[in-house]
Amino acid sequence: LQAVCVLAIARALSACDTTRIESTSSPRLLAVDSIRLDESDSAFVAQPTDLAVTSAGALVVSDAFQRKLLVFGPDGRFRSSIGRRGDGPGEFEFPSWLALSGDSVVYASNVARIQAYDLRTGAFLNQSQLESPPRMMQVAGPDLFVGYADSVRQGSIARLDLDSGKMRVTGPFPAMLNHPMARAMFAGVALAVRGDSIASAYTVTDKVFISRRNGPVVDSIAVPVARRNGARADLIASYLSTQSREDGERAVKASVPADIQWLSSGRLAVVSIDWEVVNGRMTGTYFLSVLDPSSRKACVDTPIPGPRDPAPSLGFRGDTLFVVSQRVSAAGEAEAMVHKYRIDTTGCEWVAA
Repeated sequence: LQAVCVLAIARALSACDTTRIESTSSPRLLAVDSIRLDESDSAFVAQPTDLAVTSAGALVVSDAFQRKLLVFGPDGRFRSSIGRRGDGPGEFEFPSWLALSGDSVVYASNVARIQAYDLRTGAFLNQSQLESPPRMMQVAGPDLFVGYADSVRQGSIARLDLDSGKMRVTGPFPAMLNHPMARAMFAGVALAVRGDSIASAYTVTDKVFISRRNGPVVDSIAVPVARRNGARADLIASYLSTQSREDGERAVKASVPADIQWLSSGRLAVVSIDWEVVNGRMTGTYFLSVLDPSSRKACVDTPIPGPRDPAPSLGFRGDTLFVVSQRVSAAGEAEAMVHKYRIDTTGCEWVAA
């Protein structure tokens, strides 16, 4: 019965959400700068999982292999590291998503915990325990907003009051996430807060939802698919029914929301990644789309430069996209680069969303 229900949900989602179009004129990424991160035997980037950028241009990289955060200046020079390997206060098991409160506090997700550190001194401040691992995070005013699929409260955005520590869950909840395995494997949530509006994107649907801070969903817009795989609810449902390895490898090819950002124009930059299993390794390609909620039109699916293996990490500061990629230099040395891009939509062919 559960398998039948999941397949019914998948058919409904795939029928309503995904609009595939022919390849069209996509947004352009104009290179602004490239920065090589200063590395040494004691300070190097091994497995970056997220990037946050301060107002002064300092770069904070979460490193899952080293179990720490690395802080670099705007010129790429190494400044400090935060945290260490372990499972106690001030320690990381798997640091991933980052969020900044001004330029003084950095929040880092660590499995099912969110830890706060003084960005200037590296001192551990506090932590919040969640029931399951959080996704993308953003500080807005006195609150930390977290992508957090919660089937009990039927919401996907946790709003954590940074003063009291109290949490409430709001936002949309795609129906497929009621399946526990779907929540465990396909509950990708990206969110962006601007004023009273929260935009959120999901793995199981091509829709971007616009919610209010106090909870209600006021709009949903399906972003057309041109080059990315898009939401593959049918493949995910097949895997949930069979739980076979073959179906699982097909299911992970669904586009996963990696980031979303309100631009100064009032439009939304939506970044997703198409994962693929190659020789037992996860490789991926990022795509950028720009959505105009007011006109309900989109300019979609420009590939973001960078290697597929390992896939880059990225983050926004204002209208600038930052991409952290790793490569082997001409001298045979591993190096990490940060590439900065400005999003240009002047040549876009806008399509109905």
